[in-house]
Amino acid sequence: MAKKKKKPVPVRQKGHRGGRGGLPLLLLAFCVIATMLLFVAAPALIVYLVGMVPTFVAIFIDRDPRKYASITVAAMNFSGVSFYLVDFLAGTASFSRALEMVSDVFVLAVIYGAAASGWILIMALPPVTAVILTALAESQVQSLRKEQSELVKNWGPEVSGRSLNEPLAS
Repeated sequence: MAKKKKKPVPVRQKGHRGGRGGLPLLLLAFCVIATMLLFVAAPALIVYLVGMVPTFVAIFIDRDPRKYASITVAAMNFSGVSFYLVDFLAGTASFSRALEMVSDVFVLAVIYGAAASGWILIMALPPVTAVILTALAESQVQSLRKEQSELVKNWGPEVSGRSLNEPLAS
């Protein structure tokens, strides 16, 4: 009788929680806000649902299990929607006003523009961060090389761990 081979246990990376990551929390926040709007002012739910369409698209498009792009787009999208939701709830919250608001091109441009700024953040920040981190690393390398040359000058070439004939890295 042959023995069954054991499957290797996957090694979890430090800080990795597993699961779907940010998606459940994002959907929970969306549902809580929608439920509150349903009970407070049902017409506001129309403005909220139409305004949050870019978030639904981001959730569908984002393939990262932690959904960082979706969370960023959702936050920026909600900032655009919340401005008009507060304005809507402060005035007369009627279905006709809600339909008027979601059919206004300027309102939709501001709301969807806020969501687009979330996508701009997702696209622009990683390269900018890479440039900054590279510059910081180069600065640190230069500082360490300067410190190394000072140590060699004070203590001799033996402190570098090289033989006397090998040149220091420059």
